Amino acid sequence: ATLTLKDAQVVYKNVYTTKSGATNTEYYVRDASGAIQFFNTDLELNVNQVINGTVEVTYSPFNELPEATKTANTSAEKLTITDGKTAVPTKVTVADLTSNKYLCDLVTVENANIISETSGSYTNQYLTNGTDKVMIYDKFKTKTNITDGEGFDVTGIFVTAKLSGNIIKELAPISAPVPTGINNITTEATDANAPAYNLSGQCVGKNAKGVLIKNGKKYVVK
Repeated sequence: ATLTLKDAQVVYKNVYTTKSGATNTEYYVRDASGAIQFFNTDLELNVNQVINGTVEVTYSPFNELPEATKTANTSAEKLTITDGKTAVPTKVTVADLTSNKYLCDLVTVENANIISETSGSYTNQYLTNGTDKVMIYDKFKTKTNITDGEGFDVTGIFVTAKLSGNIIKELAPISAPVPTGINNITTEATDANAPAYNLSGQCVGKNAKGVLIKNGKKYVVK
């Protein structure tokens, strides 16, 4: 296929090494028509860059995820690539993520709850609003701290995965979920040895002050 890109933006880049030692590169790119993943296309791109022009690719959906891979003629020769402003996540609801509309897009779900559910020997986490739910998983190995609780803003890439032979949709965070409210504030943590995090999801030391998250609960240290 000849893919035409008009003011398309690179919203995320993921580079990882497989068990066999191969290095894979994924670019998540979106324009006004939707989003797609460029997988091992050998194109050299950076996050937030804006792309215009045409490029030859093979359209090869993977687990229902829109994906473009390289052909013998894939190159940036007919592309204009410029630096852009920081990509802005698309605001969506949990219900929005039950369809394929936002696959490969950078999205933010506001004020959602995070719950854990056990199935057989596996425990999975989900974003939910009480009626709809979608799995949340650290696909990009960002070591994002995901704890169960109520009222989180979560920003990530909407992707798919195969679980027990079934294709499921999941939100892969690119940063730690941010609490949207403070409830049940206490002045002491239940486990003094547990790690503490600030509201940006950063692990902090024992002398940190302010609103912290520990053992999945929010509290204040003055």
